[in-house]
Amino acid sequence: MEDVEDIEVRKCVRLQLTHRRCIFSCRPSFGIADECRCVSAMLMRIEPAQTLVLFNWAVYLESPVVPIMQRDQSHNICPHCGKPAALCPVFRESEEALESMNPVANVFKVIPAQTTTTTATPVESLPSLLECPVCGDYALPPILQCQNGHHLCARCRRKVARCPICRAPKNRSRNLFLDHLAEMNLLNCKYHSQGCSATVSLATKEKHEMSCEHGPCSCVLIGDKCSWMGPPGELVDHILSTHGFIPRMQEQNASVTAENFDSGQDFTWYALQTCHGRDFIVMLKKTSENSSFKHCFGVVVLVGSSEDAQRFQYRLQVSGSNHRLTLEARMKGIHSLVESAQSGDGLIFSTSMAEHFCSGGSLKMDVTISTSP
Repeated sequence: MEDVEDIEVRKCVRLQLTHRRCIFSCRPSFGIADECRCVSAMLMRIEPAQTLVLFNWAVYLESPVVPIMQRDQSHNICPHCGKPAALCPVFRESEEALESMNPVANVFKVIPAQTTTTTATPVESLPSLLECPVCGDYALPPILQCQNGHHLCARCRRKVARCPICRAPKNRSRNLFLDHLAEMNLLNCKYHSQGCSATVSLATKEKHEMSCEHGPCSCVLIGDKCSWMGPPGELVDHILSTHGFIPRMQEQNASVTAENFDSGQDFTWYALQTCHGRDFIVMLKKTSENSSFKHCFGVVVLVGSSEDAQRFQYRLQVSGSNHRLTLEARMKGIHSLVESAQSGDGLIFSTSMAEHFCSGGSLKMDVTISTSP
């Protein structure tokens, strides 16, 4: 009998698909009920509570000697009896073990260290199986593969006629295992290397990355059709060098004036305000997109992250001869500017009310930025 360590390293627990025999010392021909003495010897060395996990996962679901086989429709088949996975009692038992253990990482934590091989994939490296070999981003379902089983993300797949790894033709065969792996695991944000520590599900990954504070931000002057995108720390320099007409105030208490405010046209007005050693964006917007509520909206955001923004608060005030409207709110980061404008999270008032605050067709707004108590 082979030593247990040698058995595991050399994958005695696998069956060669073509010969249906144990590849080591006992060498029986295998029917579905036959026993491999090498497997039995190894399992006898393992605690009973861990046997089911090891047998189901290490024997039937890992791959190098006997690969996980699939038909053209990408449904798994048992490598031992050739039946569809749903009809094979042994393979079905493995699938039930998979479904009962969520997340997948919990399974591997109970496998004893002495049975781990040098070819095993660490739990924390499982999401790396989803990485596109071309661009390094995660491939998202439906994950398609070439004839030899290599996958690409959808973006890179559209750019090539053949697999860039093996040059095999690409086809429409899905890799259902990777599809399920993507749905069951928490993935790192694509800006992990820039400092983002968030782990997100596949369903929320794209939404998180669009507003991730460690990712790039777009130029706030979207009305000028500016396509600039870059780190938040470079936004102010971009605005001053490219859009130099924007007013800049160097104090924590400032007054800004939006001219021609009483015209019937929609517009968005911006200013830079620098105080407390940081830069802030002041936005005043007038819109009639919703015909039932033509309104004005004002907000201030920090050119930085929401975490840094928690140190500040702001006050906006518009006033006329007999009216005054004031908002005090916690500061948010630059990535939340679009969301705040869409949700109305700021100073909001109707255009009819704005007429009470206008003087000579212009609207004056007082802006005060202070540190949070």
